Amino acid sequence: MNFSNRKVFAVVTLATLAVLGHWNFWSHGIYALGFNTTAFWLGIAFLLWDNNPNLRWRQDWVWFVPLLLMALSFSLFENPWLKMISCVILPTATSIFYAYSQLINARERFWGLQLISTLVKRSLVPLRLIGSSMLFSRSLMARVFSLEDKHLFNRIVRGLMLLIPLSAVVLVLLASADENFSILLDKAGIHLFDFMNWSIIAKVFCIFMMCVLIFAGLYAWQDPYDYTEKKFNLDLDDVVIGIVMGGILLIYLVFLLLQVDYMMLATLPQSFDKTEQIVKSGFWQLFFLSILNAGLFFTPTHS
Repeated sequence: MNFSNRKVFAVVTLATLAVLGHWNFWSHGIYALGFNTTAFWLGIAFLLWDNNPNLRWRQDWVWFVPLLLMALSFSLFENPWLKMISCVILPTATSIFYAYSQLINARERFWGLQLISTLVKRSLVPLRLIGSSMLFSRSLMARVFSLEDKHLFNRIVRGLMLLIPLSAVVLVLLASADENFSILLDKAGIHLFDFMNWSIIAKVFCIFMMCVLIFAGLYAWQDPYDYTEKKFNLDLDDVVIGIVMGGILLIYLVFLLLQVDYMMLATLPQSFDKTEQIVKSGFWQLFFLSILNAGLFFTPTHS
């Protein structure tokens, strides 16, 4: 891996923003996602745009603009339901459409199961590069702290290991000899342990891992790629598919006829909680039905 100093600085800054800005997520819940999340995704968009010279505003705005609006929704709306959906759809759609933007002659490829499978596999490539990205991040840390010389690093560790027990003995003896020094030592120890807590160590570790993930993604999605469509036909002809689609369409029509009453405001439940429950449960049902319909649409057939 090889990145410019400008890009390394941008990745470290973005990783720090992501970790520190979302650190209280588990205690605050979905409401912790706001302007901090929008800023993080705008930073990711900048890195991805800079990483792919094939991106063009005129040809990629169709998928780029909706993803930007979804990122902006975190800071524009305080709707927990919308934020939960965006947390799932935004990273998935970003990786898939970004993989589509790097596909050679993408607009000449037919949108089918093979293309979707190729895009999903391309989206998962960074997972194979986490080890290389971790080594690269460690080399950056060694460069920053000037630890290229392993012998120097070992000598520093040995010196600290000798300093800690000796300084503990000296501090205990001096604290027993002077009461004022003992009081000063107690106050300094309290502040030191308050500062060196597990939270700081955990934050540094999370920032490091976030850098590893971002570097892996940028390196994995750096070059364009192509795939060869294979001839793949199920034992399904037009008649079979017509029967299946016609039967499913008939089921949908019967369902819609039964739902006509719910289209009138006067027939909705008086309780807002019941209405909200209908809307939420209906959303997930329609979501999974949309996936099923898309799978049927992309199923290859033959005459």
